[in-house]
Amino acid sequence: MIFLLIWQIIPNTIETVFNKIDLSGNLFANKNYSSIVFYTISETENLAGLKRNSGYCWEPGPFSCYIALALFFFILKNKNLNKNNITKVVLFIITILTTKSTTGYILLFIIILWSAVYIYKNHYLSLAIALMLICIFIFISLRSPILWPKIKDEFNQDINVIINRSILNERSYAPGRFASFRLAIEDFKNYPIAGYGGNTTLRYGFQYGAQVVTINGLGNILSRYGLIGFTIFTFIVIYSGSWLINKYNAKGKIIFPLVIFVIGFSFGIIETPIIFSFIMSGYYLREKHHKNNINKI
Repeated sequence: MIFLLIWQIIPNTIETVFNKIDLSGNLFANKNYSSIVFYTISETENLAGLKRNSGYCWEPGPFSCYIALALFFFILKNKNLNKNNITKVVLFIITILTTKSTTGYILLFIIILWSAVYIYKNHYLSLAIALMLICIFIFISLRSPILWPKIKDEFNQDINVIINRSILNERSYAPGRFASFRLAIEDFKNYPIAGYGGNTTLRYGFQYGAQVVTINGLGNILSRYGLIGFTIFTFIVIYSGSWLINKYNAKGKIIFPLVIFVIGFSFGIIETPIIFSFIMSGYYLREKHHKNNINKI
């Protein structure tokens, strides 16, 4: 947040400094991008006249997902609305808002409504917060001339056009989350039971020379591991969500799976060790709980 504020006030100075000590290895040469590990400048568009907060990630979207997960676990473990906890929750919310990520806003909306209804049991609070978040989202959407066109363009992407373009230009393409999911469905149709596994040459379009990288995490799991793997994954997510809610004496067992599935549809980061450790948290914590009980005996 401090770096974002300074960047907003003196953008040219900050960008010059970051570019000189950039550690990204020219990762994204086609846009204003530089990283010093713990903070990243990644700006492809400037929504509502404000910079987008990427934090330590390569772009704002994944950063908003990590912060949303942190907010979920913080609320789950700290149910008392004391001054210190409120301050931290507000900081989480502001951080997600500064990412200006559609996925981040959806996650924030889900988590805040869940906490207001099931944790703090205040329906007036949930209504007030929901209206506030909707107003903020509408404000940013109206101020941005590219947000809705960007969503529309992603939704209307033709997977065959993307594949043909990759073949003709002999370069790699990364379609949006909707086109990525449609590509994954094509792979799933070809290998519905156990997926294509580690043999990426079996992917849709690869046999024609196309190099298409899909970003839809749920689609990737479905196509790579098929119905068997996706069923196991879904069971693990639901089990962990149920165990966590019971562990912390809360309500709303659907909230954790919902958060994971929203993240998974938008980004492939659900396959990374960080996110997967959260997905498996119910099993890890259960084993730790059993060992503690055995030691007490």
